[in-house]
Amino acid sequence: MRRLTSRAEEPIEALQPERAPVRVVVFRNETPQLAMEKHLKLRPEHCGRRCRLEFRGDERNEASELFGAHSLDEIRAVLEAIESRGGIGDHIARRDA
Repeated sequence: MRRLTSRAEEPIEALQPERAPVRVVVFRNETPQLAMEKHLKLRPEHCGRRCRLEFRGDERNEASELFGAHSLDEIRAVLEAIESRGGIGDHIARRDA
């Protein structure tokens, strides 16, 4: 039944993307709750929408957050968050030091 329901929703989601579930990436050593909190901090407009959890084996870092983004808006939100923390250049300098 669940599979049938999800297939029935696919055309609706294509026509109304705002009704589509939000994909939330859960990185290694994170709980789904923590991943949701971090996602909603980046994308507060997703509050109250259904979500699909996507589990990844990678640790959370700037690169994995970018690869975990599913849309252009999410990439922009991740880049803004990285810049507010000092930018990717600072992260590379700290890593190489």
